[in-house]
Amino acid sequence: KGTGEKKIFKYYHCTNGSGAHASLKGMRGSEEELIKQFGAALKEINIHEDFRDELLVALNKHQTLARAAVKRDIESFKAALQLVKAKEDRAYDNLDDGLIDKDTYNDQRKRCQDERAHYANLMESAQLKINDKSNEVVKSILQLATNAESLWKLRSPEEQRELLGKLLSNQTFDGVNVRYELIAPLRTLSEMRQD
Repeated sequence: KGTGEKKIFKYYHCTNGSGAHASLKGMRGSEEELIKQFGAALKEINIHEDFRDELLVALNKHQTLARAAVKRDIESFKAALQLVKAKEDRAYDNLDDGLIDKDTYNDQRKRCQDERAHYANLMESAQLKINDKSNEVVKSILQLATNAESLWKLRSPEEQRELLGKLLSNQTFDGVNVRYELIAPLRTLSEMRQD
């Protein structure tokens, strides 16, 4: 007996756009069947917490070394800027003492300003490397890979489709089976997990 509750059933079918099928008979599937098949993708990327923690330790170690190298670069750029300032001060002193004329002073000052701008740009670039958000992205991907399957189970079909759109590429349906590729970072994790 019916409860009077309306239910929507969504079905998908192969359009046979590539002409791969002689007949389209049986070339459809319910959303529930497709979601179940796509859900298998999450098992491919699911990594164990111990493996995730090892990766995070390695990532943090690498980032610490990279930060130290960038900080050394910044210190050398600061020292170079101080030398440029001293050079500019000497040029002014030489002008003030009458050892050089105004045109020579302006030429030297211009060179110093160009050098200062060069080192300032190098410092800014180095500081941007320290503030890089890529480490956070990697941590999010590792967290997702650790919890992908449980996140999947808690989501509605619409949210599951949205999650699949973020994790998979080249999703196709041949009427019976779904085919897909994991996005590159997750594919790499999957391959690492298998090794």
